[in-house]
Formats: sequence, structure tokens, C-alpha cells
Amino acid sequence: MTYEAITIDTSVFDRYGIEIETGLLKRLNQFKNGPTSLILSDVITREVENHLEKKIREARRHVTKVIKSVGAHLVFDADKIKEAEETLFGEKSDEELAQQRLTKFYDISGVEIINSDNVPVSELTQKYFNNEPPFSESGKKKNEFPDAIALMSLEKWAIEHNKKILAVSTDSDWERFAQDSEYIDVVNDLGEAVAIFQPKNKAYSFALSLMQELLANDDHQITKYIESSLSDIVAELEIYAEACSNYSYEEEVIEVVFNEFWYNQNEPDKAIVQLVEIEEDYIVIELSIGINCTASCNFSFYAKDWIDKDYVTIGNNTVDSSFDFNTGILLTCIGEFEKGIDPNDYDIDEIELLEKPNLVDFGEVELDWGHDEY
Repeated sequence: MTYEAITIDTSVFDRYGIEIETGLLKRLNQFKNGPTSLILSDVITREVENHLEKKIREARRHVTKVIKSVGAHLVFDADKIKEAEETLFGEKSDEELAQQRLTKFYDISGVEIINSDNVPVSELTQKYFNNEPPFSESGKKKNEFPDAIALMSLEKWAIEHNKKILAVSTDSDWERFAQDSEYIDVVNDLGEAVAIFQPKNKAYSFALSLMQELLANDDHQITKYIESSLSDIVAELEIYAEACSNYSYEEEVIEVVFNEFWYNQNEPDKAIVQLVEIEEDYIVIELSIGINCTASCNFSFYAKDWIDKDYVTIGNNTVDSSFDFNTGILLTCIGEFEKGIDPNDYDIDEIELLEKPNLVDFGEVELDWGHDEY
């Protein structure tokens, strides 16, 4: 199937934390000035802006709390605290910061925003009352209006330009709509979608060869590079603790240690490898991997003093929890791949973790009562 346009749903932006300056979302800049149109419905752009504004607001609140806590313990005066906040955030509001980042992203990526005014209300209401995709027969159908408007506007654009669209979404409503559409197909993975648009040249053949080589050779340079890099990457993960206890508690900063990784497979003896960008002197590949880590967290426990009505410390305990997570990683490989390259004649320049866990369940935690040894 030949596609001449690609579009992305809000769910995909959310999947990657709306980190539009890194990872796969950053790689969308390859579509600017190219033969493939990168299009977004204005409904999606508004949703993404709202979600990004919320993330910025939460980040600002978190950083402000930390600054005030540091100021209190290091005895900074109010002017220094205010100066630190102004240095970090400037004078722009959360909404302005979100708009600024997205405007830059749309410009760098060459995004064409499709106006939803071209969707007739009569067609929209007809789909609603006839339970036609993306509207379902049950549930809160009113919540499906944004998807319906976005998809219908994209389909009308495709009809007007006689172009087939590859849409990326993890939303089942998008999949159901595409089943009845001659102009829109849906996949749920952005790396898979971007890989479809890569030319089938020698760089592409190199990526295909890695599928078997990575599993057959434990000493492959890519495997060694990933192993050596993940320790530092995992140690920098920002993870929060989830636990239950008979006591009130506070958790301190969690330390995460990398144990091992493995290549995920969708076929026997084949790793999942996707070529997501080809340039003259480098390529970017996405690999699907699983990672095992151990998180350590120190819990401080408190009990209420019913005389003073205050909570007093009664002890602590450091608890470990082993956990697995699946993620994609991007590797930037330096070399003249388009000319055909020796399998060992290239360098790995950069690694990026695409999906990051943010919560670890420590289960039921309690005081470390200690044990006397005799």
C-alpha cells in the first residue's frame, strides 16, 4: 500500500509524554519538504495543547515545591526563591509555553493543520444517531465527537487531494472508522508507521539483517552498547513509589538499578527492528526491548502522638522491588549506509529510551524491627 500522508492521534503524543523535542516525535521532522504530507486535525492540535499545558503546570508546581523546600532548609530569603523561579520559568504562562513549544514543533516538522470546519453537521449527526464509526452503540457517545470530527475532516482532505492517509492511533474508535474508509488506514505504533515511509535501499537491508543477528550473536556491538548505556539511563529515571502500610509513611528518592535487558520478538528468532530515519551519514533504528530493574526506596514511618497531636517518627525501612517494563529505544548509527556498509564498520552515536515507567509498586511496607543474632 502506498501512502502519501501521515497523521497522528492525541493518544500517540500522550504515549511518549508529549516530548516533542526528542524520540520518535522529533523524527517527524524528516517529512518536512518531502513527498509525504504530515497532517494534523485542528481538533488534535487543540487536545495536544491542553495536555501539554497540563504537564507544564504539573512540572511547574513540582519544581516550585522543591525550590521552596530547599529555600526553607538552606535558609534562602524570599527574594532568592522568587529569583530562582523567574530564572526557570520566565514570565510566560503555562498556556504560552505550551503554544511556543508546539508552534516550533509544527514548523520544524512541516505540519499542515486541517481545519475541521469542512465537516458538515448533518453528516456528523447522521453518524451519531446511526451508531456509525467512530460512534459506538453504547457508552458515552458524546465523548467520541472529537474523534469523529477529526477523522471526518482528515478523510475529506484525503478525498479532495486524492491521497491515502496512514493514521497512527492507539484508539479503537480510529481503527473502526478506518475499516469503513477507503482513504485512511490505522496502525497503533509510530515507529512502525514511520518505517513504512523509509526507502527500501541498502540501509533498509542493514536494518532487516539485524533482526536475526542481534539474537544470534551475544557479543554484537549494538547489544554491548545497549548494556553499557542502560545503567546510566535507568539510574536517571524519575519514579514514584506506590505502597500500602499500617502506618503513615513518607518515601524518599527512589534509586533504580539496571539488571538486564532482552530483545522483544514478534516472530521466532527475530528481534523487532524498525528503520525510522535515513540520512546521508547516519540512520536511526528503533528496537523493542524489555528491561528488568531493581528499585530501592527508604520509607520513614510515623505514628500520631495523641497527647501533642503531632506525628512522630517511629522508624524506617529500605525496601527493594524488582520490576520489568517494555520500551522502544532509538539508536543513531553513524556510517555511509546508503552505499552499502560493512556490518561492523559503523559507530553508535546516541541512544534514547522512548517509554519510561513512572510508578513502582512496593506492596505492603512495614517497619524494620531488626533481629538479634545469637
